[in-house]
Amino acid sequence: MGDSLAAVRWRLSGTLTANAKDMKRLMVSLVATVMLSWTGLSISFGEPVSGREAGAGVNPRSYAENPNPDEPQFKAPPPGWPWRGMWIAGNNFPWRHPLPLTVSGAARQDAIDHHLQGDEVTATDIAHLAALGVNSVAISVDVRSMLAVANVATRNTSPLHNLTVDQALVVKMRWLDTILDACRKNGVVAILTGSQFPMDPHLGLTQISPEYWGRPALQADTVRRIGEFAKHFSNRGRELGAYDFLTEPLVNGATPTDAILFNGKTVPAGTKLFGTPRQWPALQEAIIRIIRKYDHRHYIIIKPGYGGEPGAYAGFTAPDHNGLIYSAHMYDPHYFTHNGIYTPLIRNSYPSPLDPNLTRAGLEKFLKPFFEWTRANHAYAYVGEFSSNRWSKGGDQYVADLIGIFDAHNAGWEYVGAGGWNGWDPSYNSVFQPDALQHNDLTYWVGINTPRWRILIDAYRQNLRRARSYTGF
Repeated sequence: MGDSLAAVRWRLSGTLTANAKDMKRLMVSLVATVMLSWTGLSISFGEPVSGREAGAGVNPRSYAENPNPDEPQFKAPPPGWPWRGMWIAGNNFPWRHPLPLTVSGAARQDAIDHHLQGDEVTATDIAHLAALGVNSVAISVDVRSMLAVANVATRNTSPLHNLTVDQALVVKMRWLDTILDACRKNGVVAILTGSQFPMDPHLGLTQISPEYWGRPALQADTVRRIGEFAKHFSNRGRELGAYDFLTEPLVNGATPTDAILFNGKTVPAGTKLFGTPRQWPALQEAIIRIIRKYDHRHYIIIKPGYGGEPGAYAGFTAPDHNGLIYSAHMYDPHYFTHNGIYTPLIRNSYPSPLDPNLTRAGLEKFLKPFFEWTRANHAYAYVGEFSSNRWSKGGDQYVADLIGIFDAHNAGWEYVGAGGWNGWDPSYNSVFQPDALQHNDLTYWVGINTPRWRILIDAYRQNLRRARSYTGF
């Protein structure tokens, strides 16, 4: 999940950092994003971004690949394709016994917070998801929020307190190995996904910070860290489907050099907005190269930029590599899916006879550049994230309609998400929670008997039917 849209998702994926600077950045960035989305604006800066362009920053040619020109494994579809799965984080799953709700006040909230900072996803959780029909899971490899929570939210009592980034990576990889073992055992494909760069929380920077994109050394460190993951997991089998890093490339304060047109309105040159970092094409190329230095077995998921928006595919030129899957994130329109998050709660519903964006045809229009591009280029289309917050009226139908659209295009998809922040979690009811960003309040927790879960399980049953003849593991 960039840090404007995904901030709420990492940010809210069950391990909210207590870093005040991060929270302030997220508030500013999301307010701006929702304001732009409210008007139905499609954002681009200058000419379409080419995957072969090299912006100022890291030099991709400094990362030499180990050549493997044949790569026959990429002539077959990704294992278990199409993926119909779940982006998962945290530990608040419906099959885990919820906390007793007899305590009240501060003691009750302390107990809930302690519960939610406990175990991460476990092998048992993977088995439960597989039993529901989930055939893929997007697993976070993020380290920054893990260290931030350990150092701040647990008041220095966590065993992770004072770990270096290198030490934390060892802990994270050991945990990921147990999850990948469980995926192999249960016939589930895992996508290793991570956006939190730079990893060190003490830098006070996120992946949307202009300071991050303006310092080539930090981008080079990102490439190095991703290379460590690829080296460690390169010998994994088909339980590892793909790597997906920096899933929502975005910079806060991008400045277009020329006046640009937003839905018939001119935005002057020099206006501070959000945009695709000019360094992104070069950084993405370097990421592909470092992964291929160690791993020719597994797919790499890429995206043009601008926060993973499907509209960013207009005019996109793909990098010249094999074994790629093309991704978009679908939260459009944001004023519906993010209603009440950092902004006042507004009245709207899906579908709406008054708002063409809030119809199935409107959703198809948002996705059109993505699916037209992947179809024209014979590419695998993957919606790495999609959701609507639980209190937006008609959010369940929004999710159901998107699944129908994705399946019509044979696209893989991951719903965001179970076990983490309550706003996206299908295990909670549809009542608006004013302090939802601060607390996963179990007052709103229902379990697996919710309309959202029923829609998802219905979709996952297609995987169960296909699995009878699938022997990929």
